[in-house]
Order: sequence, then C-alpha cells, then structure tokens
Amino acid sequence: MKKTLKLIILLILVLAFSVAVNNNYYNLRDNIQSFLNSTFAFASEKTNDLQDIISNGKLISDDDVSSLEDSGITGEDYTQESTYYPYYELLSSNEKTLYKQIYANMNSLATTFVLTTKVSSDEVNKSIEAVYNDHPELFWLNTSYSYKYTANGNVVQIILSFNDTAKNIDSAKNKFNASANKIINGANKLSTNYEKEKYVHDAIIKLASYDLNSDMNQSAYSALVNGSTVCAGYARAFQYIMIELGIPTYYVTGTSNGEHAWNIVRLSDGYYNVDLTWDDSNGVSYTYFNLTDKDFASSHTRTGFSVSLPACTATKYRKLETKSSSSNSTKKYYSSSNKSSNNSNSNNSTRNNNSNNTNNNYNNDVSNSNNNSNYNTNDYEYANDNNSSTNDNIDNSNETNTYVDTNNDSVNQNLDENNTDVSSNVRE
Repeated sequence: MKKTLKLIILLILVLAFSVAVNNNYYNLRDNIQSFLNSTFAFASEKTNDLQDIISNGKLISDDDVSSLEDSGITGEDYTQESTYYPYYELLSSNEKTLYKQIYANMNSLATTFVLTTKVSSDEVNKSIEAVYNDHPELFWLNTSYSYKYTANGNVVQIILSFNDTAKNIDSAKNKFNASANKIINGANKLSTNYEKEKYVHDAIIKLASYDLNSDMNQSAYSALVNGSTVCAGYARAFQYIMIELGIPTYYVTGTSNGEHAWNIVRLSDGYYNVDLTWDDSNGVSYTYFNLTDKDFASSHTRTGFSVSLPACTATKYRKLETKSSSSNSTKKYYSSSNKSSNNSNSNNSTRNNNSNNTNNNYNNDVSNSNNNSNYNTNDYEYANDNNSSTNDNIDNSNETNTYVDTNNDSVNQNLDENNTDVSSNVRE
C-alpha cells in the first residue's frame, strides 16, 4: 500500500512539474501530438516520392508515317554488359532492339526518332523503363515521353522529354562528373569492395539531404550536384558510382509505405539490399545496409520489373556495422570541403578498366570487419559523433517475399555467367 501511495505521489509531482514548465498540460499534450504527427507524416512522404514513367500516345494515319521526324540513330551497334545492366536481360528480342535505339537516342540527346522494329505501346513502355532503370548516368531524362502509333497498334515514333540540364549539357556533365569523381577517387583508395560500398553509402548520405520539393529529384544529378533529392535520387547516385567502381549495383522499385526505390548490390558471396534513403536518418545509419530479402520483407516489397532481379540471400557482409558498432559506431566522416566542390581532374573510367576483371574484384573482398572503417583519404576527415545511429530493429521473423522468380532462371544465369565465385545459394 505504501509503495502504491509513493508511486501515485511521484506521478502527481511529475504532472505538476510538466504543468509548471509548460503552463498548460493540454498545450504540452497537443505539442507532443503535433510533433508525432509531423514526424510520421514525413516518414510517409519519404517513401511515396517515386514518380512513375508517364506516356502519352497519339493515333496517326499510315500516310503520315513517311513524313515523321527521325534522328536516324538506331543504336544497332550498341552492346550491353549483363553484369551491370540486368533489366536489358529481362526483355524480349524485339524489346532489346528497341532498348538499344532508345538508349542511343537518349545518350545523344535526340528527342525524336522513328522506330526500327514493330512494337506495341506496352513494349515501348517496358523498354524505356528498362533503359531508365539500367542507366543512372542519363540524368537529363524526364520521367515522361510521348509516342505516335497507327491503327494496327504499332508504335512508329517516340518523342523523349529532357529536364533543364539538357539546355547546357556540357556544364551539367562537368558538375556531375566532378561530384561523382570525388567520391570515386576516395573509394578507390580502399582495398575491398565492401569498404568501397560503405564509403560510397556514407558519402552520398553526407552529401545529399532529403527534400520532396527538390529539383530533378528522380535523377542522380539531384543528389550529387544539387545535394537535395528523394529516394530515386539516392538510389541512382549510389548505382552510378558503384558501377563506375566495377561493383554490380541495381536500381530497385517497389513499395515501403508507398512507392519507393532502393538498391541491390553484389559482393563476393552474392546479393544484398541497401536503402540509402532510410539510412539517411539524423546522420549516417546502417539499419538498411546489406540486408537479405528476409530482413526487408517486413518493410520493403519489390514490384514490377524488380521482382525478377536476383534474390538477396547472401550473409557474409550482413549487418557488419551493427555487429561492430561498439568499436566503430562513433566514427563518421564529414566533408572537409564544400559539398559542391568541382574536382574535375578525376578519372571516371574505373568500371571500363575493371569490366573484364569482375571476378578479381570480388575475390578482393575480405571478411575481417574490424578494418572497414579505416578510411585513409584526403577528401574526408573523421569527427566524433556520440549519437550512434546504428540499429538492429529489422524484423527477421518474416519468412515471406524472397523474390525468387521461377520464370526468370535464365535471366539470373545471364547475370552470373561471368562470375562463378558467387555462391550457389543466391537464387534458392
């Protein structure tokens, strides 16, 4: 009884103190409720920011086809590395031909071209989405296009849409490359693919801030140059830099409390999920870094094309930052120079130099996680941060959503045909 009375008295004192400090208990309650509402609303917005590709078709007569504007670019000589561009492998033969033509015109900033193969509007949309998902370097693209088709349903012409960077593309490319190369050069000073991956993850999060109203926020440019982006920008910037480093990294779309984008990374033992958007939480965190599909099942669901990407079942590099958080969690790096620094003396050809040596890159990964925070670079300096942002709150009990597509075994085989060191359990 005495203990109960003491507890009641203590609660009364706490309540009285709250009233005294805030003058009004109800104002305090309302302020807390308002804060919680705004926090959860922001969390919801942070995963409902992915824009769908929008198309607009116009029916024309057969007589009008011969007078259509055409860039003359066919892309027929274009070759595709399946290791780095998985969405190309998911297409039919006709769609692959169209993919090459679309990419060649996008890369040349040609807005209008006549198709060289007979395809439907659905095939056009699928091919454009594949190019868009495979090529984050095409930052000048808008997520919309139009097309013209005839009465038989065949699309005969595509009209692309570009953002404002296309107006001064040379300047935009210089800024983009300068920002990307700074991170690439820093990562290349590290010895393993895991260390490079973590470095890039941290650097992009430090460079960019989440902003639903940011310009061109579906592009890698928004993250790397503007420093303000949404999930698509985080994921495309990460994808671009990792590919330049010779580390296969894919762009993934799906849902996570709304439309969302993240990445799949392949290291020496297989595939992992990485979500920079959600790891950009009050600084750098590793809550969604190198996790399996089982880890992601409670929070992320792949949709559309991304369902057919390889399953993420590797574990060698899973949650290493959480496991070593007692010794490394306070070590983070901060840029020692302005975020918009234009270091244009960098070389952006790492992936091209390493594309024939992918197996060697993977074999360089090491399992000793105690060294993965030893960044020795000139671009970044260490700073102590007592607010550890690592978490281990992913639900591991949900066994669903393994993303194994039994109809796409040949696709997964194509992705791995030159990389025999990937463990056989990747596509269980």
